[in-house]
Amino acid sequence: MIALLMTLVGSQTANAQSERADCPAMAQSVAAGRATNLQLQLLTQCPESGAGALATVWSRARGLTPQELTTLVRSSSKLADGRLYRAVLAASDDPQQPAAARVGALIVLTSYYEPSTALSIEYLSSARVGDPLPASTSGGWKRGASPVPSSLARDLLALVYRLARHDADSTVRRAALRLRQSFAYGDAEHTPLDADAVQLQPGCGPRVTLQSNADIALALRLRVLGTTFDRPVPIKAASNGKPASMLFALPVGTVVVTYGSRELARLTDRNAPCPPGVTKR
Repeated sequence: MIALLMTLVGSQTANAQSERADCPAMAQSVAAGRATNLQLQLLTQCPESGAGALATVWSRARGLTPQELTTLVRSSSKLADGRLYRAVLAASDDPQQPAAARVGALIVLTSYYEPSTALSIEYLSSARVGDPLPASTSGGWKRGASPVPSSLARDLLALVYRLARHDADSTVRRAALRLRQSFAYGDAEHTPLDADAVQLQPGCGPRVTLQSNADIALALRLRVLGTTFDRPVPIKAASNGKPASMLFALPVGTVVVTYGSRELARLTDRNAPCPPGVTKR
């Protein structure tokens, strides 16, 4: 994934991609509001003028028919360009846009972030959280004339975190949560978590409880420093306000839980009292 991102945000070679002769005229027509489905498709062959025209269409996506919106999403996903990136980022976060357009914008951003995916508005609006993202059989995107910012991963994962937790539209909120969960499995470094999302609670003797208040399932790592105990620990998402919980019997030592390169919790004091009649073992 990192290699793909580096390719995407790399510097654009001047005039590396030639345009069709009719590109400027098509781009002008589309930008003026006279777009046809065929023109929206053909603009993917216009790395200079096409991206700007498609970006203009995103600003008025609320007026598109379902077929036109589907074509706009597919075309925008095939032409990675900084102008398009800024347009779809704004559309995804615009409460004045219909839910379908906002979900479509999230699909375009996902295609920039992970070109091997092939999402549709219908799928992302209805799939279960945790379902894998469908794989693409096409050749991915083409670079436009304006590079996509290097902040792509950080911007996108922060966006789906915020939308999944706070957006007023339930369709957008659910779609963002599906993406957030999928990204969390492959990109721990950019996945936002609350400061107290994961906690360690001491128990009687060797017992330690791992709790997660996160809205997504996490692939954690649990270690006891100074010992050989070191294992991956997948933990479910919190549900209905109740944290996910796992009980362990661990050797003596400081317990540390990490997610990617981040330390989320550390437990040094393990001298919790035992219930009456229970002895430490």
